[in-house]
Amino acid sequence: QITDIDYSLRNVWSNRFNPNDNSIYWMGDEVNDEKIDLFRLNLDSKKVEKLTDVPYIFGWNFNKAKDQIAYIVRLGELEDRDGELRLMSLKSGESKPIIKDSPEYRFTWASPSVSPDNKFILASVLKNTDRTKANLMLVDVEKGKGSIITDSKKGRFFPDILSTWIDNGSKVLYTSDEDGYKN
Repeated sequence: QITDIDYSLRNVWSNRFNPNDNSIYWMGDEVNDEKIDLFRLNLDSKKVEKLTDVPYIFGWNFNKAKDQIAYIVRLGELEDRDGELRLMSLKSGESKPIIKDSPEYRFTWASPSVSPDNKFILASVLKNTDRTKANLMLVDVEKGKGSIITDSKKGRFFPDILSTWIDNGSKVLYTSDEDGYKN
């Protein structure tokens, strides 16, 4: 047993190991109330640390070096809410906002993917909050600007962003059901 915390009484999702600090990271809550934050459990010290304090996190992922975390925050409830893509330095623990979503394209459940050079982040968005109109937004980290890279006229449910970038980081892979099949 690593810790005395009873994780059956909590939500614990998206567990990932980081060899840089010998820690397990996840998004979850503390009292099964779906106030979803990021946590870290160091396997050496057995210390659990809450890394964020936000209403809800849709998804998160490490960058290639595993020294930063990109994560998507929901700030409010249902359609009357803002979403924000943030980047956290694991060295300092500081997070910085990269871009807010808009009523036309709302961030949604998915793990963002950071390009190998840390210049871009790919995130899932819903057009007009319609779950049958999921798209992918490529965000320029330095400029804080996003552009839709999928055909926004096509219907698709939650494309799965793969963390693999190819062709020297110029392309990213994802799976989608826009042709009627998940592939």
